[in-house]
Amino acid sequence: MCIFLLPIGVLSAISQLAERGILVKSGGKLEILAKADTFVMDKIGTLTVGHPRIMNVVGLSISEEEVLLYGASLEQRITHPVARAIVGLAEDRGIPLLPRLNSKYHIGLGIEGVIDGKHFLLGSTRFMKKRG
Repeated sequence: MCIFLLPIGVLSAISQLAERGILVKSGGKLEILAKADTFVMDKIGTLTVGHPRIMNVVGLSISEEEVLLYGASLEQRITHPVARAIVGLAEDRGIPLLPRLNSKYHIGLGIEGVIDGKHFLLGSTRFMKKRG
């Protein structure tokens, strides 16, 4: 027979975490976690709700609906979580997607393509600066 002795504080913490659906591999791992002074979180929300969500859409020179129409049309078939959120919002609002032509996905930056004969770019500030 093997008996594991854990300090009562560690055992209590593991028990409370398990009640909340958080499993801890061992008391040692929990003690290491207690010493951490920095935590890095995923900024797109996949740790908090399982997927990112678009909270607001603002159109400057075009309407919000057009922003979603062209953005989601560019992002269709892209598997990135933010792309899926954009397409999902357009679908929720009943906005039909347009076909995109000559699209090119720039990993970590954005996407470009032609919709209705117009060239569109969608992505990070760095991508926009790079593309002029």
